[in-house]
Amino acid sequence: MAVRANPIVDRAAWTRQRAAAAEDPGRFHGDIAKRAIHWYDGARAAWITLDEPTGTWTGFSATTGEAVPVRGCDERHEPWDRAFDDDDPPFYRWFSGGLTNAAFNEVDRHVLAGHGGEAAFIVEGDHWDEEAGAPRVSFQVSRGRLLLETVKAALALRALGLRTGDRIALNLPSIIEQVFYSEAAKRLGVIYTPVFGGFSARTLSDRIADAGARVLVTADGGYRNGEVVPYKQAYADPALEADPARVEAVIVVRHTGQDVPWRPGRDRWSHDLLAAASATVLEATGAATEDELLARPGAALWRALNEICPVEPVDANWPLFVIYTSGSTGKPKGVVHVHGGYVAGIAHTMRVSFDVVPGRDTIYVIADPGWITGQSYLISAALSTRTTSVLSEGAPLYPTAGRFASIIERHRVTAFKAGVTFLRSVMADPANRAAVEAHDTSSLRVATFCAEPTSPVVQQYGMDVLCSHYINSYWATEHGGIVWTHFYGNRDFPLRADAHAYPLPWVFGDVWATDGEGAVGAARHRRAADGEQGELVIERPYPYLARTVWGDAERFGRPGWAGDRDAWLATYWSRWADALAYTQGDFARRHPDGSFTFHGRSDDVINVAGHRIGTEEIESAILLDKARADASPVGNVVVVGAPHPHKGLTPLAFVQTAAGRELAPGDARRLADLVRREKGAVAVPSDFITVSELPETRSGKYVRRLLAALIRGADPGDLSSLRNPHVVDEIQPKVAAWRERAQRRR
Repeated sequence: MAVRANPIVDRAAWTRQRAAAAEDPGRFHGDIAKRAIHWYDGARAAWITLDEPTGTWTGFSATTGEAVPVRGCDERHEPWDRAFDDDDPPFYRWFSGGLTNAAFNEVDRHVLAGHGGEAAFIVEGDHWDEEAGAPRVSFQVSRGRLLLETVKAALALRALGLRTGDRIALNLPSIIEQVFYSEAAKRLGVIYTPVFGGFSARTLSDRIADAGARVLVTADGGYRNGEVVPYKQAYADPALEADPARVEAVIVVRHTGQDVPWRPGRDRWSHDLLAAASATVLEATGAATEDELLARPGAALWRALNEICPVEPVDANWPLFVIYTSGSTGKPKGVVHVHGGYVAGIAHTMRVSFDVVPGRDTIYVIADPGWITGQSYLISAALSTRTTSVLSEGAPLYPTAGRFASIIERHRVTAFKAGVTFLRSVMADPANRAAVEAHDTSSLRVATFCAEPTSPVVQQYGMDVLCSHYINSYWATEHGGIVWTHFYGNRDFPLRADAHAYPLPWVFGDVWATDGEGAVGAARHRRAADGEQGELVIERPYPYLARTVWGDAERFGRPGWAGDRDAWLATYWSRWADALAYTQGDFARRHPDGSFTFHGRSDDVINVAGHRIGTEEIESAILLDKARADASPVGNVVVVGAPHPHKGLTPLAFVQTAAGRELAPGDARRLADLVRREKGAVAVPSDFITVSELPETRSGKYVRRLLAALIRGADPGDLSSLRNPHVVDEIQPKVAAWRERAQRRR
């Protein structure tokens, strides 16, 4: 495969870059940041970047938008005061004193460079036309239109009194207005918190309160599987019921069109605010219509809009958004990503993992903007690298699995990103494969997993059905972007269906084990042996790693602000008594060739009679049956720990059977023998419970805590984020029957 943009083409390149990152991290990451994004140079009143082919600085005037020469700068020039500040670990700062803005890098600069007519987004609605084999709603948003809508949304936010440093919350379906308002916030230096639309009203309320959001942006409703989800009525209004004055305004996007409860003085229709902003724009620019305005050349269009609503240069470490990682109970934990290192870093990963070339690629990310995957790769990384992005509302498998494959075919998608749970759902029903293979997905150059750990069986399926270059990547909300991956077209890091991935050269990751059994809390560490499972750690920071946990809001904006210092330290940096290392809470194994495999949350472990077994390992063994037996009844599986009077816990497997299949006693014996051969007798599930579906969040993660609660006979808790809450009614009696059988056996 021909490499177009990835700079890590062989092991020698990886080794050189790793040595450079270790020797001088500020210089190494600074060289990336100079080229990946534009920086504001106040002395020259220009937005400047280092042009990679020529090694010279180029720029746009911050007043006229015209291209201007940048004199007196060579490759050594740094548009910041200090590239890497490690004076107060682990509160690291990158490119301190450098000024930039995420919105300028994602929107403005492409219009200035003459690409305003290029598609920034391809938007597809939930409603499907069976006869046409296409969505009923499908349209493109050009980069010029995105700039105009961003400015209009920014004017709407300013009209509500919002200024740099204020916070807003976004609780929207996957619609283009989500992008407009998030880019508007970035433009103004307003900090936003995206909240996934499937969360409960209580969860939304907690996040609004913790972030101190002054404005909430929501919608009348969204579509999923052809049905209306009433966002405002189900989430926004109940979230604010106890304290109606918690926010100053609620902006409501009219999307599904039904009547909604209204609170005069607080609730504002988005279309009214944007219409007023449009009138302001047209009057100020002298254009008769928006289309007439958009017909202007890039610099003229940008100058007209920037004079009305200037893009705000902010420090590279200025918070961009706060995204929450905790569940619906307990104190929310919002991690902070920033304008500089985050945008530059994830833009660079697009080159390494996806080999994208500006203006030549289209990416389809199956993710909601309420989750980090949506923020990082659906929006920011795609926009900053001039990659067209597909934004689709609703479920990618509705009305059939052919929907997502049809999107790939119709839009000639070249890069695809989806969670492991998604592909396992496709695998669960043999009819899905036929629906996918009815479409031409040959345009795909690369695809990758995200979210949960994958297994060789799932990776092989993806390589066989969708894209031969289906790689495994590892990262999480706090990481900001990809940290372990395959380097596109690198001949020295061969791609196999083994679920292995390699650390990026600047990611100094390892696997550590506690130095002694039974350590609780902070423990001494030792480096795990090759093949030994342990905690995945990152020993050195990098620019797109989260900076802190949101907090100490009263002091925000003052020198020395570092968020909730105690929470940042306790949650991620205090696992080890003898070393400072970022610890996500995930299990992994390092292998002799330098690759890693990932084995789920370190709290998703079953302690069976003193033997610690990761649930993901047992699931992977059971899924092997699909690869070894064409007639396997296994569609999907989730394993959890069930109480046992002698062993403490015992594995219990919930098997989603393939359509029209049952799990016969002989099948259960075969699966048990398979686990015994692959993982040992202690890993064999005590039982196999068949289900038609597995409980899954709308973001594509299995809800193991729900299954564990049902096993214990406890309240399953908040189900509002489930894609399929009806499965609880099916599973509860089956678990009750299992408990009775287990009791009789004892």
